[in-house]
Amino acid sequence: MDQGGGIDMPYESGGRGDKIGNRYEFRWAVYQTLQVLDEKIDYIILEALGDDEQGIDIWIGNKNGIREGQQCKGRSGSKEYWEYGTANAKGIFTNWKAHLEREITNTVSLVSPLAFTLLEDIINRAKSTSNAPKDFYNNQILNASKEVNEFFKNFCKVMVLNPEKETDLIKIISYLQRIFYRQVPDTQLKEIIISKISLLFIGNEEEIYDTLVSWIVEGNTFGKQISSSVLYKLFRERGIKLKELANDARLIPRIEELNREFSSSFIPFKAELINREEFAKCRKQLEFGNSLLIHGKAGRGKSGCTEDIINYCLENTIPYLAIKLDKRVPRSNAEKWGENLGLPASIAHCIHSVSKTEKAVIILDQLDALRWTQAHSRDALLVCEQIINQVEKLNFERSNKIAVVFVCRTYDLENDNNIKSLFKTSEKKNDVIQWNKIQINELNDEEVRDVIGTGYSNLTSKLKEILRIPSNIYIWSKLDKGNTYNECSTANHLVNEWWRQLTRKCFELGFSETDINGTREKLISNFDRIGRICIPTKMILSINTSALDFLSSNGFLVIQEDKTSFAHQSILDCFLVEKMLTNYYETEDILNIIGSKEKQTPGRRYQVQMLLQNLIEFDSEDFLKAGQKMLYSNQIRYSVKFVFFEILNQVDILDENIKCYIVENCESELFSEHIINNVVYSRPHYIRLLRDHGFLDEWFCDPEKNHTALNLLISLSPNYEAKDVEFIKKYAFQSQEDDNRFSRCFSHDINHDTDEMFELRMEFYHKYPQMADTYLDIKAMLENCEMRTIRVFAFLLENKLKRQSQSIYKYAEEFLEEDSEIFIKNGLDVINLLLPFIPTANDEMRSYSDWSGRSAYRRSLQRAAVEIVKKANAALIALDPNAFLKRYNEYMGKGIVLFNEILLDALYNLPYSYSDFIVEYLCSNFEDNIFDKTSGNGDELLLAKRVLTKHSEYCKQDVFDMLENKVIGYISLQAKDIYQRRIQYNLENKGYRVYWSFWGDLQKEILEILPYNRLSIKAKDLIHILRRRFFDESSLYKYSNGHGHGGWVSSSIAGKTLSNKSWLGILTNKKLNEKRSHRWKEVSGGFWENSIESFSDSLRDAASAEPERMIRLMLSHDEKVLDVYIDSLFSGVAHSKNLSSVPLNLLEKIILKYLYDNTSYRASSICSIIESQGEVTWSQGILNILKDVAVNHENPQLGKPNVTTNEDNDMRTFDMLQSNALNCVRGKAARSIAHLIWKDYSFFEEFRDTLEKLVVDQNPAVRLASLFALWPSYNIDREWASEKIINLYKRDFRLTGYHDTKDMFFLLYPQYRLDILEIIKQCYFSEDEELVEMGAYCLSEMFILKNEFVDEITSVDSMSKLQAESILNMVMVYFNNDDYNSLAKSIISRFKTSALDLEMSISRLFYDNLINLDRDQDFLIEIMNSDISRKSLHAFVYYLEEESKSVIDYKDIILSMSRHLIKNQAECFEGLWGVQDEISKLVIGLYDETSGSAKSEMKIIAQECLDIWDMMFEKQIGPIRRLSREMMER
Repeated sequence: MDQGGGIDMPYESGGRGDKIGNRYEFRWAVYQTLQVLDEKIDYIILEALGDDEQGIDIWIGNKNGIREGQQCKGRSGSKEYWEYGTANAKGIFTNWKAHLEREITNTVSLVSPLAFTLLEDIINRAKSTSNAPKDFYNNQILNASKEVNEFFKNFCKVMVLNPEKETDLIKIISYLQRIFYRQVPDTQLKEIIISKISLLFIGNEEEIYDTLVSWIVEGNTFGKQISSSVLYKLFRERGIKLKELANDARLIPRIEELNREFSSSFIPFKAELINREEFAKCRKQLEFGNSLLIHGKAGRGKSGCTEDIINYCLENTIPYLAIKLDKRVPRSNAEKWGENLGLPASIAHCIHSVSKTEKAVIILDQLDALRWTQAHSRDALLVCEQIINQVEKLNFERSNKIAVVFVCRTYDLENDNNIKSLFKTSEKKNDVIQWNKIQINELNDEEVRDVIGTGYSNLTSKLKEILRIPSNIYIWSKLDKGNTYNECSTANHLVNEWWRQLTRKCFELGFSETDINGTREKLISNFDRIGRICIPTKMILSINTSALDFLSSNGFLVIQEDKTSFAHQSILDCFLVEKMLTNYYETEDILNIIGSKEKQTPGRRYQVQMLLQNLIEFDSEDFLKAGQKMLYSNQIRYSVKFVFFEILNQVDILDENIKCYIVENCESELFSEHIINNVVYSRPHYIRLLRDHGFLDEWFCDPEKNHTALNLLISLSPNYEAKDVEFIKKYAFQSQEDDNRFSRCFSHDINHDTDEMFELRMEFYHKYPQMADTYLDIKAMLENCEMRTIRVFAFLLENKLKRQSQSIYKYAEEFLEEDSEIFIKNGLDVINLLLPFIPTANDEMRSYSDWSGRSAYRRSLQRAAVEIVKKANAALIALDPNAFLKRYNEYMGKGIVLFNEILLDALYNLPYSYSDFIVEYLCSNFEDNIFDKTSGNGDELLLAKRVLTKHSEYCKQDVFDMLENKVIGYISLQAKDIYQRRIQYNLENKGYRVYWSFWGDLQKEILEILPYNRLSIKAKDLIHILRRRFFDESSLYKYSNGHGHGGWVSSSIAGKTLSNKSWLGILTNKKLNEKRSHRWKEVSGGFWENSIESFSDSLRDAASAEPERMIRLMLSHDEKVLDVYIDSLFSGVAHSKNLSSVPLNLLEKIILKYLYDNTSYRASSICSIIESQGEVTWSQGILNILKDVAVNHENPQLGKPNVTTNEDNDMRTFDMLQSNALNCVRGKAARSIAHLIWKDYSFFEEFRDTLEKLVVDQNPAVRLASLFALWPSYNIDREWASEKIINLYKRDFRLTGYHDTKDMFFLLYPQYRLDILEIIKQCYFSEDEELVEMGAYCLSEMFILKNEFVDEITSVDSMSKLQAESILNMVMVYFNNDDYNSLAKSIISRFKTSALDLEMSISRLFYDNLINLDRDQDFLIEIMNSDISRKSLHAFVYYLEEESKSVIDYKDIILSMSRHLIKNQAECFEGLWGVQDEISKLVIGLYDETSGSAKSEMKIIAQECLDIWDMMFEKQIGPIRRLSREMMER
């Protein structure tokens, strides 16, 4: 037994020894000991003496003086949960009663890792009840479920209390309010203990845990109070030191120092924060103690958000600790990192120690600084993960939680798998942190309005838009008030305005404008030369000091000790663009202005974008001229050229210059593809320009350009105007291939269609009905275009389209429910369209058809139509009830199952003035009118009860009396049949009776919902009688969960624990044996079938659960038990988990008592019992039976396999051969013999002769099974076994599929070399995939170790995929072995040119972390520059992330591989999803790590990254617009 800390100590038998042997109990004892130390409780007593001892393991002394007696139970017998019976059997309730009665302040609890749902339920009900005991009983218990009622009844019984007596009821509630159920999973308990030890102690957690366990096991503390003083004494004696963080004087000052460091770099807007919507969201989550994941793009205000969280903490005196991870990178582990920060322990334990009874917050900013491209980032993230785990464990006990706040760039959160994995939650852990993601976006209109004030409404829309970015708000705040600045439409305009005001201001202070402008020019030149957003402060020392101070004091320039930058990058960009624009108008040399390729970084690209935007605003002709020069120049990077297309794409109003450019160049040889894909695509004004100039007509008729015209049209969806629809009509219905493409023009939401487009849609549907069989957005359709939706529904119903439409209702279900927000407006029109499709036939299966809510496909289109009709009825009734009755007159009173549901649903909606009519209608024919068999609500009377609940209140008294009489007098048409079946069943089943109801169910159901004050005395008396009779809910009109006619089929005793007497009543019933017909009864969840077969199944289950009891029962009454049940007994015992607890002599008795013959399957169970039983001291009689079965049993017969499949019904494959070997009787005997020999080698001689016969058995399945016994025999008589094994393989090479054959080949190789090589070849070239795989493994390993099969290994081109994969999988086993690494690499290299898809096999290099860069770099470059790379790229990126490898170390591989993939793009990317994304991710990562370096070699790598980006832009690889956006974010 695991004793938690690995302590192995002898226990006295029984009593305390047994208790302490319970691992869960002493874990709980250790936990409570730590609670004393942590000052959560005053003391504990283990194994109390006297009255306290009865059924209590631990007494807890709480701080409020109340004691709690805890009983610990790690298990509930063989069950995975607690129920009344198992708890009562252990005396739990009786013990509780004694302690609760003994002292009014005593509380008791059960502590267990298992669930006890019903106990928790009634405890919670008692604790939440009012002061009125009767309210608790009537409302909380009697109105609860049957299960709760039953449990409560049993609880009262064991407590010897009667809930009908008020004094007893008060006592029951008092007991329940003083009972607790504490469920803590075993493994989680150990984790919490280790976490708590880490918090409280200095030293190795496991060793301290072991010390506490051994101290408890020693038993010296039993019966004594264990207080903190006892524990302090223990720790002093054992040399264990406490951390005592709460008393550490260094802690709070250091936390405050770290917090000041965090906030020092933040400069708020106008010395205060902008009040943002996101701040309120964060505060709300923190109020609930929840953790946050704050993310957003650069410059969107994440820092402001963290500052507001700090303000929130300060306002509410919440302890917090804030750290920037880029400045304080986590290292080693949580404890060590805490020490590095100057704290005495991990940050989680420190913040906990200063906030035990209050909330606390940990803020970890700049998580993206630990992105996957950084070396050792994985180690840093593991520290973060450790901190999260520590917080989870601490929060388990804290009423006020510690919240963790991480802050990260959105890009890294979405693209860095390691960062993402940090926030994955496990559904199995209930204490896990739930992360609330809050994205910091641009400011919304209201937030900008609050900042700007009353002048906001006077601003232009463009100015409002740019002010949504916080950095622009900062610039705005620096401008003089009193002006709206509506001329500003870009960030540049704001910067220029600020600069103009500063120059005026400097003049007032005595500076000249020349000085200030000169200073600016020098600064810009320095920034431009270095190409970075910060420059070393020493570079500006020679510049006018007064001017610098002026700019710094006005917030324009930020000068720190070591670096200088503008207040925001947009200021630098603005000045650089202004300089470029001036140069352009002076020289018109755009190429010189952009600069050399080395300068064309993402930053420069952004500046070029701003320059071109300025040009197009001034004059589109200048813009086009500059763009043309860029496009045709070789010195401009393609990524920069692409800016020209991006800006063209964003133009909303086309002037003549731009129109002419598009028309003249849309068929240009060099750039037409770029113009179509990146300028025109999805832009209506461009597409219509081409349409009006005839290009679309021309291209549509050109087979090579047809797809271009179609794709452009599709990209317009759903924004089509009449001319677009006319164009589609012109070419529609001429070719099915084109029509299939045209179908993509239609949106999933028909609401988007114009009238012309919808009519065209319906034309397409009528021509191609399957086109309509797709997902439709029901909610949007019904809300916005009701009649269109109904027309589509009618079309689908008319064409009986089912393939996709089965799932239509799935998307609509929540909207079509009765209380949903969807309402039908055009009631009668909808009814008239859909009603004709609803079937009126009453065939037997109508209740389970697709129209019914009881169907397995209850989300079908048909079901959706029924629900819509029901809503349409409600709309029509609200408008004109008489119109409804007139429309449905032909369906009323006919008993049509679907219309009954529809009518009953509608009758409820009729106003009270129709109450008489409704009640009279229902009474006219109960059988036809009141039963709903199709709604799927689980109750055939529910809709009728709903109608009567409403209308019986308002109908006339004589009508009500008629209803009452009709209900009382009603007898079901099935009543006679039910009664006859009940009598017959009880006659047949002695010992187990059923009481199926045939009258009273309907009466109870209906009478209970009628207004009580209107009922006659007779009806009221009847209700009381029926309530007693149907204490359990009636089931005649209930069906299984409303989810169709299905479920399990079993006997009525399945799952029940019967007495021996009841079992004998069933097992000796000879009349049942004569019955052949099966009768099923539907019950909740399935069906009952009381036949000899179903009772046999129940017996097998009972024998499996309680083998010893059922064996003894059978043996004591064997002359009475029917022979047909004996096999069920054997089968249940053979497969029992409790077989090892059955005495061996008892097993021998049944085997020898109930003889087998050589045709019965009982022999198989006998073999299984022998194989599964741990003991092997069987008598000779049993051993002789095993020998007889192994040699003489008729199963298996040659040519008649036990197991077959459609693909293999004559045992050709090894898989089928193995299945038959495992399932045939002689095969099972061979396995039982093997079991005995493995257990005791002396059995070999006993069975040697039997094995001689098994290995030559005519049936190959038996010969295969003989290998089970030959394996242990090899260890005893090697020569004898070797000969038998090799002969088996030579006779039938399929037997080599047996597990461990590969190892046996190497053992046999020296003696039987040629035979072994031939057998391997046979496997390798066979048609059986399992044997091919095994043969390839052996062939590959023989080549590596013995240099065999040289020809086969070199014939790569002739290998099958399976052969190649299996060879490579074996090679991977030896890859990291230095003796074989070179050979392994040479084998893998042979597959470089293979056309086979070997992605998974090659990828194991990365997934299994086999790479050693120093050793394998050249090899990696070689394979990643081959076709292998395109399929193993995902694995390579995964490897770099998961193993936290520095991308710089892998630069050569990344760059060469990317070039290879891009150059061979057509072949590389075909059918491969996401390859472009992975290349982009690698190149971005490498650029991020090298672009800011001053080292020349790093600069070269950064330039190479830009070269690869260029190639991607030029070849249009992947989503170019997204790539462009990612570049802008760098």
